[in-house]
Amino acid sequence: MWVNRPRQVQGDRVEQGQANIGNLLGMARTAVEARNDDEAISYFNRVLEIDPTVSEAWLGKGYAVARQSSLANVRMREMAVSFGHAIATTPKEAQPDTARLAIAELTNIGLKISIQLLEHVAQFAGAPGMAERRSSVSLAILDAMDVGMRWMPEFEPGLRLIVSAGNDALAGALSPSQTAEVQAKIAEARRTLRVLNPEAAAAEEAAEADAAKVVQMRAEAVEQQRKVDGWAMSVGLGIAALALLLWLVTR
Repeated sequence: MWVNRPRQVQGDRVEQGQANIGNLLGMARTAVEARNDDEAISYFNRVLEIDPTVSEAWLGKGYAVARQSSLANVRMREMAVSFGHAIATTPKEAQPDTARLAIAELTNIGLKISIQLLEHVAQFAGAPGMAERRSSVSLAILDAMDVGMRWMPEFEPGLRLIVSAGNDALAGALSPSQTAEVQAKIAEARRTLRVLNPEAAAAEEAAEADAAKVVQMRAEAVEQQRKVDGWAMSVGLGIAALALLLWLVTR
């Protein structure tokens, strides 16, 4: 009788823990439906404290974090970690589907933040620290995609995001080592895209080259206009000085 008691107590604790997990997941789902992501994340975390192998909690936490991610609060790395655990704790036969859901959501949030970043750069072009901000956000996207692409290395939208985020990072302010690393990531993504879809990859690269030419032409036009404005100002000042001199002479 006494020999079996510890085993019974342990079994009771397991059952109680499972019951708690069920209740917490139920409250987390309710919070998700109410769009209360902070509360949902709290419940998912409590589930994972009891049992870190509950895939639903990892996946739900990843989606909740995704909804909170923005240019002002880039949480893509946290998303990637949560989704990675969700895939690892999912039964093997369901892992491909979970991976597809995870990489699609990660890419979607990355694209959303990239668009917000470009709009922000356009609105505050030339503001102090803008180049550094552009690079830091783009590097955060690339960092998360490094994790996500391990799940599905041939996910084309993810590869395209790596190229675009990489170009955004290069357009900002990077150290020489960061520049080399980003260029390598872009090159690798492009190589994979060429293998997966040669025609589309060629068209996209041509479009990028054309866009780069347009940007360069605009930059040259702005510089030329600056020189013309400077020349015009110099001429204007010269004429004004001459007019003043003539006025003084004829007085």
